[in-house]
Amino acid sequence: MAESEAYKKGEEMRRKLLGDAYVERSNKQNYSDPVTRKFIDVVTETVFASLWTRPGLDLKTRTLVCVVSDAATGQEPELAIHLRMALRQGWTEEELTEVLLHLSGYVGAPLVRRQAGLRRGESGRLRQARFGALSTQDGCPLRRAAARTCDARPPRGSARRGWWGAALPRRRRQAARRPSP
Repeated sequence: MAESEAYKKGEEMRRKLLGDAYVERSNKQNYSDPVTRKFIDVVTETVFASLWTRPGLDLKTRTLVCVVSDAATGQEPELAIHLRMALRQGWTEEELTEVLLHLSGYVGAPLVRRQAGLRRGESGRLRQARFGALSTQDGCPLRRAAARTCDARPPRGSARRGWWGAALPRRRRQAARRPSP
């Protein structure tokens, strides 16, 4: 690749964030074949030159944003790279540990809560299979919530969805009420 100004700027930033030895080793181990070399060239020119050099956030904050986004989305190889960058930018291991612990309350706890809700729904289905159908009048909170959700009017122009998330057919009178384009 012909080295453009953006590429040179990105390569300088990449070396500043990761260190010369790491970049050289990474280039030899990971980006030696033509396909992966094209990939890192594009990343160097776009991500490192365009995003990492923007004004508004310092490099230390940008590395923390990357650590949090990698941890939240389960991007383990990138997390290792961004943890290295964060340490080089001045974050301590204790601070990064605290960030990940704090993140667990906003990434982990909602997932666990959602799974617990699915478990409750599955228990209701098992109970229904064992004892027969339950009506909304018999006090089952899951059934009452489902009935409220299905009976609620959606915002105008949106697709109706049942409590299980599947799209319901639009009513004919809704279509008749809409003005023609």
